[in-house]
Amino acid sequence: MTITTTTTTTTTTAAPEPPAPGARARSVAYVNGLIRRYEHDRDTTDTRTDLGIAHRAVLELTIADWRHRLEAMTDAA
Repeated sequence: MTITTTTTTTTTTAAPEPPAPGARARSVAYVNGLIRRYEHDRDTTDTRTDLGIAHRAVLELTIADWRHRLEAMTDAA
């Protein structure tokens, strides 16, 4: 005879508090600066080689990701 028991645990966590307006502004400024640096790197990347083309593609994806994050941060405000 086999006895099987199942235990289910449910935990809840409080939603994180929104950042203070000053912290949000600093975060937005940081991400904007980060995007500008990636854009500069993208614009100055030598694309005459396969490595350069690949590097530029990675930069494009990274810039798009950071823009999406920035949009989410500003929409949450």
